[in-house]
Amino acid sequence: MDVLARLWFSLEILLGINFIIFVHELGHFMFAKWHGVRCPVFSIWMGPRIWGVKRGETDYRISLLPLGGYVMMAGENPDERTGAPDELTSKGVFARFQIFVAGTAMNFVWAFPIMILSFMVGKEVAAPMVGDVRPDTSAWESELQAGDELLSIGGTQVRAYEDYVKEIVRRPKGEKLEVEYRRGGQTRKTSVTVGTATTIGMSPISTVVAEVEKDKAGAASGLRKGDEFVSIDGIPVFDANEISDIIDRNAGKGLAVVVRDKAGASRTLTITPALGEEKWVLGIGRETTPPVVGVVRPNTPGAKAGLKPGDEIATIAGESVASFGALTQIVRPRAGQTVTVTWKRGTEAMSAEVLIGSQGGRGFLGIMPEPSNRLATVPADSALAKAGLQPGDRILTVNGKELKIVSSPSADDRKRAVKGEIYISLDQVEMEARAGKGEKLSFAVKRGDQSLSVDAAPVKKADGDLSIRLQHKTIMLRSGFGESIQRGCAEAIDVFVLTGQMLRKLLVHEEEASNLSGPVGIVSAAYKSATEGFGNLLWLLGMISMNLAVINLLPIPVLDGGHIFFLFIEKLRGKPVPARVQGYAAAGGALLLLSLMLFVTWHDIARMF
Repeated sequence: MDVLARLWFSLEILLGINFIIFVHELGHFMFAKWHGVRCPVFSIWMGPRIWGVKRGETDYRISLLPLGGYVMMAGENPDERTGAPDELTSKGVFARFQIFVAGTAMNFVWAFPIMILSFMVGKEVAAPMVGDVRPDTSAWESELQAGDELLSIGGTQVRAYEDYVKEIVRRPKGEKLEVEYRRGGQTRKTSVTVGTATTIGMSPISTVVAEVEKDKAGAASGLRKGDEFVSIDGIPVFDANEISDIIDRNAGKGLAVVVRDKAGASRTLTITPALGEEKWVLGIGRETTPPVVGVVRPNTPGAKAGLKPGDEIATIAGESVASFGALTQIVRPRAGQTVTVTWKRGTEAMSAEVLIGSQGGRGFLGIMPEPSNRLATVPADSALAKAGLQPGDRILTVNGKELKIVSSPSADDRKRAVKGEIYISLDQVEMEARAGKGEKLSFAVKRGDQSLSVDAAPVKKADGDLSIRLQHKTIMLRSGFGESIQRGCAEAIDVFVLTGQMLRKLLVHEEEASNLSGPVGIVSAAYKSATEGFGNLLWLLGMISMNLAVINLLPIPVLDGGHIFFLFIEKLRGKPVPARVQGYAAAGGALLLLSLMLFVTWHDIARMF
């Protein structure tokens, strides 16, 4: 993406977000003037005045800092009140109520034309196709699988992936919803149970090439922007992480890749990943993970074969299974085949004939590995091998910190892991090594009856790289004038209702506060939307405008809802709340909002990395 495009996207975001804040302040200003309140300043942006014109009592100005705007009303500051009839506090309760609510009303009203325009321009959205299903989630308990096309949920048509997510968010936790989907040309039904936003457990198909760097491996192999990965070495693919993993593991090796262009035409390419940037690694991954069953998905080949958590897979189709990574490689090309699977349950040897399931042509058993501190294999030339670690070794501590392996870590253990007090998986150890600068790690190891101390120094290794960026498969939703009005109005009301429902779920602890977004998350989402098209940016601005309309009505001092709350008390008491009390409340409200802002900004940044 060139510099001019980045600057243009940034300008779109700056103007769009500032417009939303401008109409909010304009609402306050218009009603203040209507009720005869003196307004010395109406400013676009903040800080020192750089240009303006005075009309009557008001200085209409543009200020230096491009951060929203403000309206200054006489009598707002308690120290400047004189009791003059044109001051804000000299007006009646109902007049002040209208002035305070006007900003929210403007955000509410403007969300409708912005949404309508987004559908007229055209909005690019994620296709309603399943790319991945994660364990211990509502989707995992259903029969949905990668490659399925979502048709409806809870009786509501699904035209885009976001329609599915919105229906989950709007419904109360625990409600069971019927999902209609299409697989292999057949329409089927299943059900999902509503959880939180983080337990939807599904992501849309993400196999489309969004960017290809010139003169790099991907471009040299014939990949073009807009191409969609269909299969790699004959195995269907549906998820960007899966594609990236295959590319990482195959530096210098030719891969037979089938792609589909924007027009739907397929072609086969031989793609050879180049060596990417060297990184410090230990060598921990699926190849070192024991082939022990941790989770069995209901109604899958694994469940029907009788597999249970704790079972250790020994062979599949006569091939020895050394690790969970090896298990995946054996199963994927065998969709629809009946094979013999053997495993150990404690000291008992077991076996069954298993019909391998098919996810769009990709074989699967429907099991996930059990978290373990045991090394199933030790890759040659890895830091683990150079340190003398062997298959079967169990790692007990890392740098003196406990390696606490459980199938479902508690919230407290997760917090301790984030703080660096403990490790809750070997993957966490690998990630820490990759983020470091080659520092040695000291392992306390159990090898049979022996207790050992082993130092492992990460080694530099380059994964495969195509220099491409993948994104969700998208479809364009563009409507005519009449349908745009209908869909835009429905979408605006939908966002209004969903925002209220999300706040309710937060209050009753059905949703996690960490799922909220602050300024960093909003700007990041706005930039992404701008790159996807003007219609997407308009939709996001409409959503932000409606969010502001709802949130500003919360009875928190310093928000419009806080001012309205004090007016309600004043009406009941027959006199205003003392300025001192309002001052203390405002300080507390500001502290609360600042704390919330820091909290969500921290999580916004964490999500980016």
